[in-house]
Amino acid sequence: MTNEMAVCQVAFSVLDLRRTMSWYQEVLGFLPSGGSTDQGGPEAAAMQGLPVCRLDMAWMVGRQDFFQLEFFRYHEPRPAPRRPDAHPSDLGWAAIGLWVADFDKVVHRLGEAGTPPATPVTGSAPGRRVGVRDPEGVLLEIMESDVHLPGAELTGVARPEADVAVRFARLVVRDIGQTRTFFEEALGFAEAGQPLHDASHEPLWLGEPPQETLLLRAGHFLLELVSYPDSRDRPEGYLISDQGLLNIALGSRHTEDYRRLLSRARDSSATVHGELRIGSAAASYLTGPGGISVELLTIPDLAIERAAGFHPLE
Repeated sequence: MTNEMAVCQVAFSVLDLRRTMSWYQEVLGFLPSGGSTDQGGPEAAAMQGLPVCRLDMAWMVGRQDFFQLEFFRYHEPRPAPRRPDAHPSDLGWAAIGLWVADFDKVVHRLGEAGTPPATPVTGSAPGRRVGVRDPEGVLLEIMESDVHLPGAELTGVARPEADVAVRFARLVVRDIGQTRTFFEEALGFAEAGQPLHDASHEPLWLGEPPQETLLLRAGHFLLELVSYPDSRDRPEGYLISDQGLLNIALGSRHTEDYRRLLSRARDSSATVHGELRIGSAAASYLTGPGGISVELLTIPDLAIERAAGFHPLE
């Protein structure tokens, strides 16, 4: 019997890798887990659906087992910076949500780091939330209380001493129905059964709340689909290497899970880009409806799992 594919990674394209890594460690409590410089080449470009690819990369981990943040600093193609008037209602990957063990400490650190909250604190202890932008402008929602939804409880706690866990990602789409079909039928997500936000969380949207929302889950990870009547398309010439949230990845330690899901993705409306293999590990990027980027990966070997940044540096 094999495990289902679960979300195992959130990836970013950043302009200042050192500053970003320092902020996520010192302010939020993530642990460095490795990295590499001057990577890429034709196979990596084909996997990511890019014309060329040369980059530095780094990883960080929190409380969860087999889950990481992945940060790319692209040298080629040269990443376009976030547009100055970027808004949470713009189409694409829009935000991630984090549970933290000490909400007050994190809010204090945000101010000390020169990145004060971007929204008022909502709710009262022990259920407070606040929005903040990281040094690259990515919107984060910080939660004092963990998400408690049936089937989405935080499991696989590998590092109970870690003070942070990634709990959800938000994706702004034009057509929730079409996107739901892609994530459920091609990628195996399930409906979570209840919303992640209510009217009391309106300030966290940094503007008007969305017209429609739908919450899905894959393992313990939640995916919040939202739509607005006036969402802007991605900038002309957009590439996933441009600054901001890049994608999420579904992963498994069992190769047969990966192969099965990759086959389903090929049978869907998704574009499956080239596959990159390193030993027994493999990864592929998909482009789904509306230009959504998702990665599929398998790492059945513990040594490769460590080398790929899923365990903190010793």
